[in-house]
Amino acid sequence: MAGAGLWTSAAPSLTYPLYGQEWDLDTTVTTSLFAVFPVALIVVLVFAADLPDRIGHRSSIQLGITASLAGAILFAVAPSVAWVFVARALTGAGVALSMGPATAVQVESTGDLRPGRAGTANTVATAIGVIAAALIGGTLIEYAPQPTRLNFAALAVVLALLLIMTAQIPGSSGQRTNIPPWRPARFTIEPGRRRAVLTGIAVVAASYAIGALMFSLGAQIGHALIGSSNAVTLGATIALFAVVIAVVAALARNLDARPAVTAGTLAAVAGLGVLIAAATGQSLVLFFAAAALLGAGYSLLFLGGLSLVSRLTTASTRASAFSAMYLLAYLAQAVTAPSLGTIASHTGLRTAVISGAVALSVLTATAALVALRTSPRGPASPQPDAFESPLAAAPLAAEAKPGGPTRP
Repeated sequence: MAGAGLWTSAAPSLTYPLYGQEWDLDTTVTTSLFAVFPVALIVVLVFAADLPDRIGHRSSIQLGITASLAGAILFAVAPSVAWVFVARALTGAGVALSMGPATAVQVESTGDLRPGRAGTANTVATAIGVIAAALIGGTLIEYAPQPTRLNFAALAVVLALLLIMTAQIPGSSGQRTNIPPWRPARFTIEPGRRRAVLTGIAVVAASYAIGALMFSLGAQIGHALIGSSNAVTLGATIALFAVVIAVVAALARNLDARPAVTAGTLAAVAGLGVLIAAATGQSLVLFFAAAALLGAGYSLLFLGGLSLVSRLTTASTRASAFSAMYLLAYLAQAVTAPSLGTIASHTGLRTAVISGAVALSVLTATAALVALRTSPRGPASPQPDAFESPLAAAPLAAEAKPGGPTRP
């Protein structure tokens, strides 16, 4: 399920330039298409965080997959950009609704509640999902007819099969009784620790902003600035970004927060510098190097920031702090992508890449320096299963109960 969720999320990454050509859209519109997904996730996080408890895991998963399937079908038949906006919103809501309870079902079905097992499986699965979106999608776009449609038709088939398979999930899984009346999620952080916790959240938000740059503009950078028109090659850069994220997450999962944040900042700033060099020098080799460095930076910043938040919160408020973290991280994506798109529309894509890379470098370094100055030294806290995959973490936050303990 985690792999399908990230396939759903990343599927349009290679089609944004094609939409621009087909419907004469500027970069502001295509990056806004990317931003719709995190906005939908934020809405679900705020207004439907407890839905799996109310209707059960299976029903929540089925509802989410159905929404994603409807979105994939709309992508495949969309006659105008308005349909694509609706499709993107449906897939965002669908992923948010289904991935949290799917992780819970995975833990329940294996009977293994040890920290790290489900998280490691999610990391691998989500990397596979992004790789599938990038390479299968790139192959269909490059070599099959209907380049903006068959990619999503293939995704729709996968989602339909998953929906059928959900019949095997027990109907009562995850459903609770005596649930308090519904209310929007409220986020609680101990007053004396708010500043330190917010600095950790800022580090995670910086990593997500870097992800927004790669997933919303990566294909357009490769096509317009690097000079590569092959969709498989462009997909390979996105796949490399995801692979490095997963590998680094597996290798660095026990790394203390401070060295993780430090190394992540260095890798991210270096990657952004190499990206500028690739865009100005039209170098495909440097573009791949930038993707690898940014993947490492993304993963380390996420893990370091997450560890800081975990260490600085108590059991009674940790889930709430995590939910606030994911909300702000996805808000960073929702702001970063259209902002870069607007700059590209008015001054050109190369200027947007350079100014965006410089701004992200400054913001990332500032967030890291403040976090390192305000955070206490000490061993990292173990992370809850549902939050261990840097690629899939945010949708899983819908499973956290604001103000309550995290899932064991």
